[in-house]
Amino acid sequence: MQEQEQAIRSAFAAEARERLAKARGELDAIPGNAALDRLHQEFDSLHGAARAVNCRNLERLSRAAAEFARWLRREPGRPTPAHVELLQQGITLMEHAAGVRDGCEREDLEADILHCLGMIRDKTERGTFGRGE
Repeated sequence: MQEQEQAIRSAFAAEARERLAKARGELDAIPGNAALDRLHQEFDSLHGAARAVNCRNLERLSRAAAEFARWLRREPGRPTPAHVELLQQGITLMEHAAGVRDGCEREDLEADILHCLGMIRDKTERGTFGRGE
């Protein structure tokens, strides 16, 4: 049974890496609505896969990212560079939560979130947040 579970987790990790890489690629095509649609689809698919393997952190993060991408699609004048920066930070968090880097159910995901928020704060203080620097 453990071998089968390990095989499923390995397949999930491979799918998560692929979907998150595609999502990062879509950020280059923003601000097009088609890119936001594809980004939403990648996050939504990742949400379903995470749910299937009970990766709760990634399930919640990818659901929030999918909803954010859908909101950006509907709002005039969106996304701004700051929104793209938030999506980049979100993808980094999802990589951590998916085990792309450290394991599916990281107990210290809160530390990762705080780290990303700290980076955003530092960039805001320097005046570089949302400028791709």
